[in-house]
Amino acid sequence: MTLAVDSLGPRGITNCGNTTPDDLARDAYRALNFLVVIHRSIPRASAVLGFAYGGGVALMSVERGAMEQTSPNKFRAAVAFYPPCNRFKAP
Repeated sequence: MTLAVDSLGPRGITNCGNTTPDDLARDAYRALNFLVVIHRSIPRASAVLGFAYGGGVALMSVERGAMEQTSPNKFRAAVAFYPPCNRFKAP
C-alpha cells in the first residue's frame, strides 16, 4: 500500500522554502498513523521515500530524534534520492 503526501498544496504553499523540514516530517508521521488505522500491518513494513528536499525529510523521519522517538508508529526504512546530506548524524 502506498500513500503520496502533499505537504504544500493543502496549506496553500507554493514555495517549499515557506515550510520547515519538521513540518514535512510530521506530515510523514501523520500519514503513517493514518495508514496504521486503515491497515494494521503497516508498522512492521513501512518505509518513507523522498526526492531532493523530500529525500532529506525521509532521512529525518527515520533519524532517532525527538519526532521519531515520540511517534507511536515508526518507519522501518527510508529511501532518499539526492538528499541534502549536510544536516544528518552518522549512524
